[in-house]
Amino acid sequence: MTDSASYEELLILEDELVDQYIHGQLSEPDRVSFESYFLRSPDRREKVRFARALNKYVGLTANEQQARASETKGNRLPFVKALRFSVRPFQNPILNYALAAGLVVMVVGVSWLVLRSLRATANDPGKIFAVMLTPGGATRGDGDIQVVSVPPGIGTVRLQLLLPTNQASDYSVRLLAGDGNIVWQGKGLKPTDLSGKRLLEVDVPTELLKRDTYRLKLGARSSGSYEEITSYNFRLAN
Repeated sequence: MTDSASYEELLILEDELVDQYIHGQLSEPDRVSFESYFLRSPDRREKVRFARALNKYVGLTANEQQARASETKGNRLPFVKALRFSVRPFQNPILNYALAAGLVVMVVGVSWLVLRSLRATANDPGKIFAVMLTPGGATRGDGDIQVVSVPPGIGTVRLQLLLPTNQASDYSVRLLAGDGNIVWQGKGLKPTDLSGKRLLEVDVPTELLKRDTYRLKLGARSSGSYEEITSYNFRLAN
């Protein structure tokens, strides 16, 4: 976007959407759309992680302040005297001002270190764990099913779908949990060639997955619409 004002407005709307998501204020259709489309971008997933970490930190700080307020309620005068004594321990005003300035610098420095640590955690996209799935095969109620074990510390599960002979220009994907609810979906996905195999790579944030049995339905574009051509089944073990 070339218009800086429009771009700034877009960023503000994104921040408001992220805030509504982490506080559970989105409707169910909006939440599904948010997780399916908004979280497809690594930068936006980083923004959500940072918002959650910052919200957790602010919540802890608010609880500490509330606890201190409860302790001093009904005993405000001794608290004020103690505060005055701690802020003005010297008779010389210059020394008191110097001490206050030092405390301000220390608080600002600690706050900056905490925020930098939170931002570093939020900006870490996490490791990618790739697993190849073959079409068809066993279903949830018939025989063995491919079991996927995701190692600790993984931020994204990359599902590498081995494509059938159908030669479509782009594909659609719907990932369904065991209860039939859509966990992730996308359209306009382009295939790629890897080690002589034609694959469709689908990146799903680990936070959207849990221990369950999943079915992934693959659709191919045909005459402007997507037609389901095959499915993939796997079980997440952890």
